[in-house]
This record gives sequence, structure tokens and C-alpha cells, in this order.
Amino acid sequence: MEKLYMKKSLLVYRTKKVLRQHCVTISLCVSLLFIIFTVFGGSSVDDRQGYDLLNLSLEQGSTFASKYSVFKYVSSRIYENEKKPGRLMFLKKLFPFGNNGRDLHERSVLSNWDKASKADQCALLLQGFYLDPKWDNADILTEREEKEDYRNMQLAIERMRTYKYCFMDEDIDILDTFKAAGFSPNEAYVFQKKLFMFLKQTDGSTTEYLYPRIENLRTGVITEEPTTDLSVSEYNAKFIPTWRNMAKGKGIAVSVSPKEIRMLHSLFAVLNQQGNKLPIQIIDKGETLTLADKELIKSYAVKTNQDVSVVDLSPIIDAEYADENIIGMHNKWFAAMFNTFEEVLLLDVDVIPFVGTEKFFQLEPYTSRHILFWRNRDIKKKNPKYCPEAAIFLEPTTEEHQVLKTD
Repeated sequence: MEKLYMKKSLLVYRTKKVLRQHCVTISLCVSLLFIIFTVFGGSSVDDRQGYDLLNLSLEQGSTFASKYSVFKYVSSRIYENEKKPGRLMFLKKLFPFGNNGRDLHERSVLSNWDKASKADQCALLLQGFYLDPKWDNADILTEREEKEDYRNMQLAIERMRTYKYCFMDEDIDILDTFKAAGFSPNEAYVFQKKLFMFLKQTDGSTTEYLYPRIENLRTGVITEEPTTDLSVSEYNAKFIPTWRNMAKGKGIAVSVSPKEIRMLHSLFAVLNQQGNKLPIQIIDKGETLTLADKELIKSYAVKTNQDVSVVDLSPIIDAEYADENIIGMHNKWFAAMFNTFEEVLLLDVDVIPFVGTEKFFQLEPYTSRHILFWRNRDIKKKNPKYCPEAAIFLEPTTEEHQVLKTD
């Protein structure tokens, strides 16, 4: 019993000795744990009330962003930065190592968001895309439950607007922006494919420009590369804004299936009678027009004195996507996107205009808004309930209004 008591006393003595020797270290560790818990405790996004996707902000007249929203990410980080900036900066100074420089810069951008450069804003916006590591705009192609469909549409369209804000409204280098956001520059090519799922996948080692094969049927001239000072990697990384910026002049775009080719004769004849001088581009999603088809179209063009080219999209469009998704009327959207004109009149092959083509470019509201639509004769008086209900999810969210001041 006496030996047991002595062992216990010795253990207590040694424990006290160790505590005295390391009390400073232990106190420091406890303090650091307290600081870390205080700074980073709670939600990783923010502790404000979470909103369901379908709840509406009646004041804003818009939906709230989903949890995977780019704008939810940025608005939450701005909120957290404003909520406890002192403690965050203290912790950064306490640990002067790691990725401290970029983190401090990001916090400076968040603190002065409205005055920050667009390049700095876009680096943070890019990070928001990856709240969902598996994000992909191709999600909209799969029909799911109504709520999830709405969410996927909302996310897809806000990603498009973010891309426009960053890389189309201004000439910001996309490769540099990905570096600033903490990503590999090669992620820019993966990003582009996820955003525009119909494009072919490229990367920094791709040797060919993303560019359609354009054949003028009257002259036989074939164009397969852009006129640009950009390298292949630079051009391909920002294909959509570069393609848009290369657009020139006015023209007519038409999509046509092989079985509709003979209708082109009537259309060309009417345009000739009206004195049309605008060039015409027939947009082919990818090698659907045979050599015989092109020869027939050429004969119509020569007979009616029309300047006609075929734009073959197979060098830029993902073949699997084209086969599965560019069907019927969907061809019209690609005709609208992938002609080379700055101002374009999109015509159905079976439509006969009653006025000269130049007149359309002089109509209001085209002259003020630069876009004009006509109702398709096949659209019924009543649309499915789904369409108008889904429309609000294509509008900017409350968080987007806050972050980008979108009109």
C-alpha cells in the first residue's frame, strides 16, 4: 500500500513538472485553438438565414441564388469579411506563411468590392463556379424534377452572364485570371467546355484553331483559320469572345436540312428579285451537306446571282453533342451564333420576305435595341404552364443584383 502511494505521488510530481516546463507552449496552443475556432467557427459560407430556391424576394422581384451560385459565394464572402475583418487579419499576421499573399489580396478586394478592378473581381467569381466541383452546364440537357430543372437553368444562365461580365464586356486575359484564382491555366479550357458544352474540348497543347470551315460556293475559296495575332492556345481559351469580336458587316444566315435544299431556289429567287446584295451563309452543324448538295446550292446561287457560302461547324462542335442535341429547330440557334456577321438576318428556308433585306435593319426596335423577333407561326396561343413559371429563373437573382449591380 505504501509503495502504491509513493508511485502515485511520484506520478503527480512528474506531471506537475512537465506542466510547469511546457505551460507556455500549452497556453499558446489553447489560445490558438480559441482564435481559430472564433474565426472559422460556424458555417463555411455565412450564418444568415438560408433561402429555398423557390422563395421570392418580393422587394427585388427576383429569386434568391442557390447554394452553388457564383453570386452566393461572393456575397457570402463579402459578408464574412465585413463581419469579422479584424480577427481574420490578426490570424493572417499570426501565421505569415502559406498562401498568405493571395488571401490578403482577396480580402482587400472583398473589402472594396465595388471599387475593385474587374480582373480581381473575376478571379473571385471564378472560384464560385467550383462550389460544386462537378458543375457542368450540360446538366440542363437532362430532365429532372421541376425544382432541380429550375435550379440548373438558373445556374447555367448566371454562369453565362458571369462569363459575359468578365470576358466579353472587357478584354480580360482568361489564362491570367485562372492563375489569379488559384487554378492551373489549363483549367480555362475545361471551364470553357463545361460552360459551352457544344464546343469541342481543347487544351493548351491543341495545335489547331477552333474555327469552322467556310466555303464560298461561287468563288470556291475555303477559309479554315482565323485572321488573328493570337496564338492557338490564347485564341482557343477565349474562343467565344474572340469569335464575337471578329464578326463583320451585315448578312443573312440560313439553316437547311438536305431535304429542304430545293426550297433555297425559291428563297434565292425572291431575294434576287428584291435586289439583295447581302451575303448569305448556310450554317451546317457538321458535314450533313454532301458534295452533291453543295453543287445544287451553287447552281441556285449562280442562277439567282447570290453570294452564298457554307459554314461547316464540324471543326468546332462536339460531334456527339451535335448528333444528340442539334436537331430540327435547334439548328437555327447555331446559325444565329456561328455566322461571321456583326449584324445578321436569320431566315427560315421556307420564309419569303415581302420587303428588301436591308429594310429589316432599319426597323424599330432593332435600331435602338439591336434585336428583333417575330412570332413563329407554329407557336400556339397558349404556352405550357412550365415555360412562364421557368422564365423568372432566367432573370438575375437578388445576390447577382448585389454583386454585379445587374440591371
